[in-house]
Amino acid sequence: MSLLDEGLSSQGRRTVLFDLDGTLLRLDVDEFLRHYMGRVGAYFSHVAPPEKLARAIWASTTAMIANLDPGVTNREAFAAHFEPLVGRSWKEMWPEFLDFYSKEFPKLRSLSKEDGLASRVLSRCLDLGWDVILATNPIFPEIAIAERLRWCDAHNVPWRFITHIDNMHFCKPNLRYYEEIVKLCGLDPSRCVMVGNDVQEDMIAKNLGMKAYLVDGFVIDRGSGPEPDLRGPLSEVPEAIETFAALRTICSIESETGAGICRAPSSRRGRVPSFRCLPWAFLNLTGWSRTDQPRRRVEIQPLLSPVSRARCPQL
Repeated sequence: MSLLDEGLSSQGRRTVLFDLDGTLLRLDVDEFLRHYMGRVGAYFSHVAPPEKLARAIWASTTAMIANLDPGVTNREAFAAHFEPLVGRSWKEMWPEFLDFYSKEFPKLRSLSKEDGLASRVLSRCLDLGWDVILATNPIFPEIAIAERLRWCDAHNVPWRFITHIDNMHFCKPNLRYYEEIVKLCGLDPSRCVMVGNDVQEDMIAKNLGMKAYLVDGFVIDRGSGPEPDLRGPLSEVPEAIETFAALRTICSIESETGAGICRAPSSRRGRVPSFRCLPWAFLNLTGWSRTDQPRRRVEIQPLLSPVSRARCPQL
């Protein structure tokens, strides 16, 4: 069964999309890239001086991110720009890049901080019945992503899909990157949560109808972008996604009954409190109310608390 065929049968499933660097993999992206470029420059010194090679890689990466042609994969977009800048055939260089990722790239592992948290969070999400997708910016080949997954002990996770340079045609922060995942995996965006640490690249998934959780610790914020629905540490992601599920159920009941249900004002910044996955706690959270009418208590606790798949319809 093809990925697309399989995806057509999974539209009703709840899905969490995880970013990798700075989210599951606890590292400083800027520091990582500095060391990465240093090793690439040394490894390919026979091709071009390190400074020239670095400029070529950055320019080609920029061109790849800017690509809007759905018929060109990210690797093809990168190669078309990179080849004339270094004066070498991409067909000749690609095996050397793969060799670099096999031999030199693993030496960068010391830059990450592994504490087993990513593995525990992913296991908990799966236990709760959510599918997981690795929605890392697809600017690296699959071998490099698989290596970084090992650094955070997430390499044996039953990922629904992993984005990389060869299977994607768009990059973050282009919304078409998320649209492509939705199409390939047959997802319903309203049943998805994007988890990441980059306001511009990850929270933009909200524009497609997904919920968004901003992970503290290595936040990247360039000054503008969609507000996250929730914000907090990686450890709270499982309860956050169950909160989204509970809220979606409450909204469904509100739609059917006309009851007034509390919701968060979109202008609030900063970390949003954890709701511990209980709709009743959400309804009684001080300072959260509808903008069009006074808050009213709605007697739905017997139906929705505690949240579980046995008593609460799935997101």
